[in-house]
Amino acid sequence: MTKRKRRSEPKRSSSNPSLPELFVDRSLGRRKIPDRLREVHPNVIAHDDLFSQDTDDEVWLEEAGRQGWIVLTKDERIRRKPGEQVAIVQFGARCFVLHPTKGMTAEEMAEVFVRALPRILAITREEKRSGFVKVVNGQGRVRVTSRQVVEIALRHPRPSRDLSEQLLRVLTSFNGVHLGHRAGAEVAAV
Repeated sequence: MTKRKRRSEPKRSSSNPSLPELFVDRSLGRRKIPDRLREVHPNVIAHDDLFSQDTDDEVWLEEAGRQGWIVLTKDERIRRKPGEQVAIVQFGARCFVLHPTKGMTAEEMAEVFVRALPRILAITREEKRSGFVKVVNGQGRVRVTSRQVVEIALRHPRPSRDLSEQLLRVLTSFNGVHLGHRAGAEVAAV
């Protein structure tokens, strides 16, 4: 599987290095949403500018964290998949998920992100920690609650059993989540 495309520079409008780069996930499309965002923010990268369509989310999330990109997506499963959660936290990716999107056109989604952009930029400037997922609703409001933040204290680079136990503790700490885990029982590796 090809991880990165070999292209010159991503398509951007007049770049401004003092502003953070927005990374638009493939779930939002290649043109309409990135192009609309470029009208209001000079540093926009579409997923397909750098990565092939079949690149695993963990790969581009790692790069987004390393580069300090702000991730925009509509893939709300990114908050729930253990491999993606680990990549978000371990590499410090800052993700904003548009949810719900059912029945929305690309133009409507683009306008929601445009409306939310000042708040998104303020949050990423003010947030002391990196490695989070926050939800942008259909009105362009960013919900900032502990339920949207993925936090796993990684003590080792990839300790599968340790990590599974940490993830289980995080998941069971949310109210209303019951996972039927017995003390001392084996925890499946991630």
